[in-house]
Amino acid sequence: MSGQRRRRSTECILVGSVVLLSFVIAIGDAECAQIPPIAEVRARVRLRERYKIDTDVHVEVRVGQAVRFSVDENYYDIAEFLIYPASDGGIWVYGLDRAGVFLERSSTNFRRRTGNIRQLGGLPCAAIMKWKLRDDVLSIDLVISTDKARNRDERNLALKNRMAMGGRSANWHLPPEVTETERIAGFVRFWSEVKYNFAFFHQVPELDWDQVLIDYLPRIQGAQTTYEYFDLLRECAALLKDGHTEVWGPSDDPLFCPAIRVRGISGKAIIEDVMLPEESKSPELSQELAGADLRPGEEITRIDGRTVSEILQEDLYPYISASTPQSRDLEAFPRLLCGEYKSVAVLTVCGLDGTERQVRLKRRGAIPGRQLKGFVFQKLDHGLVYVNLPTFGNESAVEQFKGVFEQIQKAKGLVIDVRENGGGDSDIAFRIVSLLIERPISGTSWQTRQYMPAFRAWGRKEKWYEGKPDIIEPREKDPFLGPVVVLTGVGTFSAAEDFAVALHASKRARVVGGRTAGSTGQPLHMSLPAGGGARICTKRDTYPDGREFVGVGVIPDVEICPAPADIAAKRDVVLERAVEELKRMVK
Repeated sequence: MSGQRRRRSTECILVGSVVLLSFVIAIGDAECAQIPPIAEVRARVRLRERYKIDTDVHVEVRVGQAVRFSVDENYYDIAEFLIYPASDGGIWVYGLDRAGVFLERSSTNFRRRTGNIRQLGGLPCAAIMKWKLRDDVLSIDLVISTDKARNRDERNLALKNRMAMGGRSANWHLPPEVTETERIAGFVRFWSEVKYNFAFFHQVPELDWDQVLIDYLPRIQGAQTTYEYFDLLRECAALLKDGHTEVWGPSDDPLFCPAIRVRGISGKAIIEDVMLPEESKSPELSQELAGADLRPGEEITRIDGRTVSEILQEDLYPYISASTPQSRDLEAFPRLLCGEYKSVAVLTVCGLDGTERQVRLKRRGAIPGRQLKGFVFQKLDHGLVYVNLPTFGNESAVEQFKGVFEQIQKAKGLVIDVRENGGGDSDIAFRIVSLLIERPISGTSWQTRQYMPAFRAWGRKEKWYEGKPDIIEPREKDPFLGPVVVLTGVGTFSAAEDFAVALHASKRARVVGGRTAGSTGQPLHMSLPAGGGARICTKRDTYPDGREFVGVGVIPDVEICPAPADIAAKRDVVLERAVEELKRMVK
């Protein structure tokens, strides 16, 4: 497959320093991805220091040893900061708050980089480190800075000085000011790239893109801040209703939430998980959680006096780029509870028995992420096996699948779970498909616009280039040919949808679960002022027979999603139904 056929997708736009469950780890260099447990790092501490926020300090630490900073009392409750340069070249950073919750857990290669500037969790402050390596001793200058102007200047220097950077949101530093000319130029470039390259105008027939230019230009000119400017760009991009067409850049949206996770089910805000009081190391938080007595499966109907629908329609939906309502809700519902740090969220909760009560919870941490599984191989009853594929973003998906393939070959049936697979590279996805087939099958069909200026001048209709579908060839002399069920959900995105389509269209597998995100394709990337950027989807993918799934989602053979009662009981009804389907198929 040629490079132009690959789908690359960002798997998590909102990286979660999760208050309650697991964390998505920001990695500066891929080879440093083996996360040392915090207990192991603490055991390597050879230097202990007290630290006060906004103070510059200098330390020297030997490779293989760690330094621990006990942080003095501060508004953001940062309690502990550890630095661990490992022998493999990764310098690991751990930041924890006073409840023992990770604010940051990340890695950079200290042999390749000269430093690291990284936002601490979702907090509006940055850990800025610069280092020099002499023999096996790392000389480090550190400051945890709440000065947004300084953070902006340090960030700009980092761009020039081979420093790693990372942040969950842009409000930890002041964004560069953008002149009116720069604002207009950035908007017009984006508008023009969309006009001549966007592949899915047929999905938004009511949208007059030429009128959008007229409507938005005066608003772009009148934007008072860089934040306002990017809000307008995001709002404009969202009109296209495409998950691979979006704008990113500075934002001052507060991203602090209580210690609960919410998901959307049939338009309702359902509590998916709650931190248990005994899990918190903070007496205040434990008392708060015990008093709230929230349960998974309960519904939140009002937040700070506003209905859930009102917040979605006014504050969230207008700025979210998504191809389907289910994909839009996947991003919107977790943000319902967001607010300023330490502000109190007043929630109206409908209990499992139907009674309503009011609950007050402080917003303390970043947006809780979902509890994502890594690669999982599991033997089920009746000779069935289960494999969870969390990503097609790197070669590990194929390597891990091949690592258990001998056991899969002996199974009577196979469940492949891509419900939380955010995509990556369709080449990698199809290499797994190739182990499950004995004859060639087709991947998605695709088109892209073929713009010819002279034809336009002659008044001819625009043409489309018809790309040949990928042909997935068998790669295994002894493939697994038993029945296969693929589990899907709204978290199935991009290349993971290509994977599901190939198996579904060829009837090699049955699909069980929820509709996918309904977004794939090849995005064209462009830069915008103030370090922002955008991408525009240039390729229209369909089933091999022309059926649409972008803007719809892959529709399962058996469409089933958990109800609030299932969440309360912690039942995986999708997997249960998949096992039932396989048991019927193996008889």
